[in-house]
Amino acid sequence: MFRRFAVFYTPGPGRFADFGAAWLGWDSRHAKEVPHPDIAGLDVAGLTETPRKYGFHATLKAPFRLAQGHGEPALLDAVDGLAKELQPVGLSDVRAEFRHGFVALRPAAASGRDTAVGQLAERVMRELDWLRAPLSDEDRARRRVDRLTARQRGNLERWGYPFVAEEFNFHLTLTGRTDSDTAARLIAALQPVLVECQPALLSVDSLTVLGESCDGRFHEMERFPISIMAGTLDPPV
Repeated sequence: MFRRFAVFYTPGPGRFADFGAAWLGWDSRHAKEVPHPDIAGLDVAGLTETPRKYGFHATLKAPFRLAQGHGEPALLDAVDGLAKELQPVGLSDVRAEFRHGFVALRPAAASGRDTAVGQLAERVMRELDWLRAPLSDEDRARRRVDRLTARQRGNLERWGYPFVAEEFNFHLTLTGRTDSDTAARLIAALQPVLVECQPALLSVDSLTVLGESCDGRFHEMERFPISIMAGTLDPPV
């Protein structure tokens, strides 16, 4: 049924998840299209065309094909087992920012490899890699290798995705490529909406497995709670 798979952070059911689904126009949890909000002066459908198929998410293990001999049950079992070994991470002061040519929700503080969320992402990336098939020529073309740095190309060949390890930064994508003026208007328009729906502390407290259907849309298969909770989160980053 699915041709590729991914492990993402996705917000749990609630206003924040509903905002993301409406903004992008695709609800990956319920596998349905959602009407975009009407924001004067902004082509929301056009701005969100590229990230729409993935749904509202932050990448932990980027889309990959399963290695020969491994099926969906092995993937789900592995993610379930890994989730039981992790501790949730709290992210404070997450805000819409224009960086690298697109708008995303990012924590104000660093969220790279040496942070709690970066370490969580690295475990997901490394410990599930035995399930990933080698890159195909199509995979390389999709990543536009000519635009990557030498380190990013090395990451792509080793881990199947350029933006891991030292290149990782936690973010929930809101747009495809855009210009700074459009981004500024978009961020201003979103501020009052986010104040109403976004949690003060974003808790990365689950791993969501998604599958890519033949139309390119990603569908939630299962969401696994991160279970070493003990009533605490790692310190906000």
